[in-house]
Amino acid sequence: MDNRWYRRRWVRWTTNVVVVLSLVWMVGRFQSRHLIDEAVAAPEFELTALDGSRHRLSDYRGKRVLIVFWAPWCTVCKLEHDNVERVRAWNEEASTVVLSVALSYESVDAVRAFASDAGEDERYVLLGTRQLGRRYNVEAFPTHYIVDRDGKVAYAGQGYTTTLGLHLRL
Repeated sequence: MDNRWYRRRWVRWTTNVVVVLSLVWMVGRFQSRHLIDEAVAAPEFELTALDGSRHRLSDYRGKRVLIVFWAPWCTVCKLEHDNVERVRAWNEEASTVVLSVALSYESVDAVRAFASDAGEDERYVLLGTRQLGRRYNVEAFPTHYIVDRDGKVAYAGQGYTTTLGLHLRL
C-alpha cells in the first residue's frame, strides 16, 4: 500500500480522537459551569463522620483534599466509589486526603450501608447538610472538588470520573 493511504488514515484517526476528547471536555465544563471557580477559597465546613469524629476543612491546610459529594441513591456514585477508594489507597502516604461527603440521604443507616458496600473507611465518610451542598453549588451527583494546600479550589467537576482522572487531577 501507498504511504499516503497510511498517512490519511492516521490523520483521520487522530482527528476523530481529538474531536471525541474535545466533546468530552466541553460536556464536563458545561456540567461544571455553576460550581465554585478555581483559585477561590473553598467554603469552610465542620462535619461529623460515621465514626463520630469531627472534621473541619481547615484541619487539612497544607494538604491537598479531594472532596467527593454523593448520595446513597445515586447509581453513578455507586459506580464511581471504587475509583475514589483506589485514589484514597494510592495517596495514603502522600499529603492528600480524600473526604467522602454524603448529601441527600434519608438516614444515617442508608449512608452507612452505602459506605460499607463500597468498603469505605467510616472515619472519612462525612454527613453533609443541605446548606453545605448549597455553599458548594452541588446540583448533581457525584460532584468533586480538589482543594489545594492553601485552601483554594484547584478543580471542580461533576459526573463520573475514572480512577486515573481523579489521580491525575490531584
